[in-house]
Amino acid sequence: MKHLILLRHGDCSNSKPYPLTPKGVTQYETLGDDIKTVTNDGSSHIITSPAIRAYQGGLILPQKLKTVSPVEKLLFLWDATDKPEEYEGKKVGTDDLYYYMSFYTPKEAKEKLERIVDERANLADVLIMISHKDLIYQFCHYYTDKHFGRAESFSFEYGEGVHLDLETKKCIKLPLPVNPDK
Repeated sequence: MKHLILLRHGDCSNSKPYPLTPKGVTQYETLGDDIKTVTNDGSSHIITSPAIRAYQGGLILPQKLKTVSPVEKLLFLWDATDKPEEYEGKKVGTDDLYYYMSFYTPKEAKEKLERIVDERANLADVLIMISHKDLIYQFCHYYTDKHFGRAESFSFEYGEGVHLDLETKKCIKLPLPVNPDK
């Protein structure tokens, strides 16, 4: 893995189950183009929260990128108050979700996210994680502090994220700024 992309889900409806709006779809189409640019069109593996607003973004990106496997849904990446009571036929406990672990054991929650990333490091050149605002913010801060020697903090609005170049240890906010000369 040469690149780690951390993305917040796109703009979504105000009613359950909170699907992406047309604006959210456009945000992810733009992100796909930008990720292709900043990663030199490397092979990608996508992991996402099973929340529909995150998963839909994960389904849009392969239209723009070379993905090596189907989009992988991980319950732990669901970092939102609208958690499911059950997932894949099992009752959801507080230790199943980053949202709860981040309140009780923040360090362990971030370490678990790092293990999730490390376990997938050899699957592709690019690992893309799609989740929710607090998880992306906290994990970016933790990961860059540990691996880049400096803690990077960004605000993440809907459809925004960060590209972490693991070789150069540089961070690039996504989406990329629009070039008015084009």
